[in-house]
Amino acid sequence: MYPVLKIQIGTYNSTKKEISKDELDTIIWDMLYTLGVTTAFEITLTDKIDFLTVNEHRCEFPASLVDEVTAYTLYLDKLNPETGKYWELLISNILWLQPQVLFPDECLTGYLPVLNSSSGEDHNEIKTLYKEIIAELLSLKISIADNSRIIEISNKYLRSSPIEWNDLREELIEALSGPEIAVFFHPDYFEHIIKARGRENLFELMRDGLFYETGIKYPPFRLYFDKQLPLNAFYFKINSFTSIPCVGLLENEVLVNDTPDRLSLIGIAGRAAINPANGNKCTIIESLNKKSAENARFTTWDSFGYFILGFSSFLRKYGYSCVDKKLIVQNLKTLKLTFPKVGECIEKFNLLAVSVKTLRLLAKDGISIRNLQFILQAIVDSDYIIANGHTHIIFEERIPVRQSEKTGWKSKAENIVEFVRARLKKSISYKYTSGQSTLIVYLLDPDIEIMIDPAISGRENPDDENCKKINEAVQNEIVNLPPASQVPVILTTVNVRPHIKKIIEFNYPQIAVLSYHELSPEMNIQPIARISFP
Repeated sequence: MYPVLKIQIGTYNSTKKEISKDELDTIIWDMLYTLGVTTAFEITLTDKIDFLTVNEHRCEFPASLVDEVTAYTLYLDKLNPETGKYWELLISNILWLQPQVLFPDECLTGYLPVLNSSSGEDHNEIKTLYKEIIAELLSLKISIADNSRIIEISNKYLRSSPIEWNDLREELIEALSGPEIAVFFHPDYFEHIIKARGRENLFELMRDGLFYETGIKYPPFRLYFDKQLPLNAFYFKINSFTSIPCVGLLENEVLVNDTPDRLSLIGIAGRAAINPANGNKCTIIESLNKKSAENARFTTWDSFGYFILGFSSFLRKYGYSCVDKKLIVQNLKTLKLTFPKVGECIEKFNLLAVSVKTLRLLAKDGISIRNLQFILQAIVDSDYIIANGHTHIIFEERIPVRQSEKTGWKSKAENIVEFVRARLKKSISYKYTSGQSTLIVYLLDPDIEIMIDPAISGRENPDDENCKKINEAVQNEIVNLPPASQVPVILTTVNVRPHIKKIIEFNYPQIAVLSYHELSPEMNIQPIARISFP
């Protein structure tokens, strides 16, 4: 008897499109098959405002996702009104933001048979820690369909005492990750955009540029053809996740880095567009006006350049999934020649696996991991101090924790990464001020910080209702921002930072969350609002 997922689809006022129960069944079955999750489900259509819940867990998502799906499906509707891809793209991409919600606890025994014959405290601890690993695999868009491989690797570690959970997690990630990043084109469009650039190898230039920016070494890029795509569309795939297709430029079009209103001042007409790499407002114009735009000192991109913007945006967003053990192992030999103590400490204190996850957490937040030696040194040095970081200002590099939190502190990458971020304060400060001296911030109301801080609240995360209130409080401030203005960061304490980020990341992926520990001493802070409950 399979466990049953209770899925509810409620009203969502951004669309008037209707959906059938059969269509929903197909969408969820396809999603479970792709993830490799074997479970049953029941779907209920309700009049609740929450659009999508799984086992009463609210699935959050940004408004920009709806815009992206709407834009592509409107384009499809112009070509063929019967296509009907809207709900498939919207629901599947909401679930891809949090795929772990589709894995019920009851499925654990299928991947860890030992749970069938064990009980007691050890049983509960193994169950909790193993569920966290499965959830992380799914969050990295990795399918868990290869049940036998997962059991083989898991049993190897479960025979040891103590169980090296970090090593188990990283070996599973390395074994199950996809070997490539796939790019799909309509075959005719591929011929067009490659010919438009004289078959220059700009893929490698992009790879090198992104490595310089992010420090991530990507797996091979592979090109595939999909004749079901519209002629000028393309999409990407990493592990088991497939992106929403992008509509590219036609042969007679170029993208310009300014608005239609500004371009009209020099006599160039065009239609509004968005730069896929940074979300800035742009304009698509006819290629015969390209020279005029460039003579007026505007930047232009042809169809291949536009594709590169879209691909680089995808890699920046999901490239953290490519950070695995190979990244450090390949560099440790060289590192031990130039910085022998760092490499020796990583091996001596068994910090390899926890270092990999620390790097992945940094990369997920858009923080460059290129200075690997500096980051590994910070991981080796990472430490904590017993103190109350909520009620005291602590002029100390070590991370403040409560007495109850010190056990196993250095075995958790989520702890170590806060220390590493503090060491990277110069680069983090530069990134979020764009090289200036002033950081524009939102502050958090103390009541929200108390609710979020596990050391005070006694809960790892607030319940769904309080998370909803926090997201609404953020929304109340975001709506007051002038159009095209810089989005402020949220500034809070080091103990609260990762938790508030986790709460808002699906609704507001564009908002960075920093702690006071991460700011350069010479930086000026300009608070423009305090996020609080009404």
